[in-house]
Amino acid sequence: MTRSIRLYVALGAAALVLLGAGVFVAVKLISSSIDGAIPQADLFGVGGPAVTPTPTVAPTPTGPPPGADIQGPLNFLIVGVDTRTSIPGWVPHGDAVMIMHVSADLSTAYLTSLPRDLVVDIPAFAPAKFGGAHTKLTHAMSYGANVPGSRTPNTAQGFQLMARTVSAYTGIAQFDAGALLTFGGLKTVVDAIGGIAINVEPELSHFDAIVPCGVVDPRYGVTSLVDLGLPVTMADLDIALRRAFEEVFGEAEAKVAEPMT
Repeated sequence: MTRSIRLYVALGAAALVLLGAGVFVAVKLISSSIDGAIPQADLFGVGGPAVTPTPTVAPTPTGPPPGADIQGPLNFLIVGVDTRTSIPGWVPHGDAVMIMHVSADLSTAYLTSLPRDLVVDIPAFAPAKFGGAHTKLTHAMSYGANVPGSRTPNTAQGFQLMARTVSAYTGIAQFDAGALLTFGGLKTVVDAIGGIAINVEPELSHFDAIVPCGVVDPRYGVTSLVDLGLPVTMADLDIALRRAFEEVFGEAEAKVAEPMT
């Protein structure tokens, strides 16, 4: 792997979510599975960092670990978009725009978020036949994703204009890698790690011999909501999940299904 690093499209959220939760052991064990689930493409266009394909041969035990030749400092551009796969032709917006800076010794990372409604100068962009505008940062994705002659937007192309806009605003001439994050991508990553289970009140005695991730404290083993002192039912969980979903994404269109038995 070279300094350019792989350019992650759609599923880069995985590493951020897992590392943010401190699940370092899990990340190491499932990294190959997640890596294979992440589509890769050139997010920066001509003049950007080159795409480094995923190695197909595992390194030998005596060789250097993957990424040992990476040198800092590094700057990553992370963009979250509001894609709607159920609506054909939905125009994406850059709703989350973040810059991650990694120090020269690769020991520290700093994450800076740019407001989606920050008014900036969006440069002209020939692939989308866009002439430039002084408007909100989020629109860089929308304008850049336009494909002349097609009703289907191209989010990777939109990322290119977003990158150029952020570079002009911040003075960062070139990013070392990028991540384009979507809700669908996060779902694929969750599937890649085996899903996320919520135990309400199942019989768990057959898990007594399991020590998850080496954590021996019985408070943090395989447990359930009831064992943790939360006497809830599946119906209660359905209601709580729906309420939390609507607080973030708005009112759900369909009624909650009957609770599982």
